[in-house]
Amino acid sequence: MKVCIHYPKKRHQAFFEGARLRKTLKGACEAMDVPWEEELSPTTDIAHFLSPLDEPTLRKAHQKGIKTVLSCFYCENDPDAAFLTGKKEKGISQKSVRMMNEADVVLVPTELLAKKARDCGASGKIVVMPPGVNLDRFCSKWVESDIFPRYFRIRPEERFAVCLGAYEDKKPLASLCRLASLSPQFTFYFFGSKKSLTKRLLTGPLRFRAPKNIVFQPVVEDDLYRSALMHCRCYLLLDDEHPDQMGLLDAFASGAEVVGIGGQEVNPILKNGENSLLFPTEEGAAKALARLYLEKDKAIIMAGYGIAESCALPLFAKQLIGVYEETLKKEIA
Repeated sequence: MKVCIHYPKKRHQAFFEGARLRKTLKGACEAMDVPWEEELSPTTDIAHFLSPLDEPTLRKAHQKGIKTVLSCFYCENDPDAAFLTGKKEKGISQKSVRMMNEADVVLVPTELLAKKARDCGASGKIVVMPPGVNLDRFCSKWVESDIFPRYFRIRPEERFAVCLGAYEDKKPLASLCRLASLSPQFTFYFFGSKKSLTKRLLTGPLRFRAPKNIVFQPVVEDDLYRSALMHCRCYLLLDDEHPDQMGLLDAFASGAEVVGIGGQEVNPILKNGENSLLFPTEEGAAKALARLYLEKDKAIIMAGYGIAESCALPLFAKQLIGVYEETLKKEIA
């Protein structure tokens, strides 16, 4: 069995969630001694797609008789890999639904999102599979843990939070500005992407209007981002409309405490007071940050790390390859 793990060529400099998911899928194949490639070839048995931009390539795979798998809703912070659209209420476009129905198997991270896909018209096979995380990549053996503080010249006593998003989404950015104004003792690093914009155009207007303790950044290299998670006081979820999968698992694996605003029903893995701290308003989150300024809650961090362990790469790899094998068996049958 040979697997093509396909992802659109980067149109802008961003190693964001879609690229990290691709790296995890490659690692899963390697863990199970399954050869992989990045483009379709005459020897491809299964093609795995991660982006709605890949519909033409998925169709090409079908024309060649190649079985297809599509991962949806794992990377909703990444504009190139997001399947949910809409400013007021997140929905699924007809183009994305069509792509789901063209794939032989659709992978989604939660039952809630599987139901949403079906309610929007997805009629094919849907398999619920949480994302995987390579815990080794958060060990000092594999990442230079101090690279982020050195790069951004962060003082040892400085406390900072990390959050992800897309610069097109105004609601979470407004929430971040509100929270930052209530928490002047913290610095907030927002890493995000927006299609086809340079760093100056991406962050300039925001820097002018936002509180000075927010640092708006384009997406940084993977090792730099992991170092940020390993040193931050907390990982922030800024609204309750975005399913957060890759970001959450990376935060749990790094030992960052998760603080969320809103009910976070879209992230059912979160349990308030058990593996995260959830607040209906920015004012409540600001009070939690005041406590986090002094100390972390080790019990909450360990509960989050337990979730990361349950999604560790070896377990995820077995599940993923099992889906591939089952899909090929149906073809033989």
